[in-house]
Amino acid sequence: MSQEMPDLTIEYCYTCPSNLHWHKEVAGSKGKKYIVTYDWHHGYECSCPAFQFNKSKDCKHITKVSKDRCGWNWEAVCGDKGVPKEGPTGKLCPLCNEEVSIVRVGV
Repeated sequence: MSQEMPDLTIEYCYTCPSNLHWHKEVAGSKGKKYIVTYDWHHGYECSCPAFQFNKSKDCKHITKVSKDRCGWNWEAVCGDKGVPKEGPTGKLCPLCNEEVSIVRVGV
């Protein structure tokens, strides 16, 4: 006898755009500049040679700037910082004031 899995319920939530795509330029040693990116499909990546050589490990540039990514989303916060306020074109992230994205989530 097999048990059927229930269908997913689709819900919508607000999320900071930095949860979907984010990038920041970071200065490396010897004056070179690298780009650290975050993408919800791939996680963090860096344009530096160390990351390109060993993609399974975060480089020092990712470690340095990953704390600058907001990462707010509606389901992960509580209290007064959880409600997005209205901006000129829509709702704004309560932590970084970027216009939030609405994403579909299967629960």
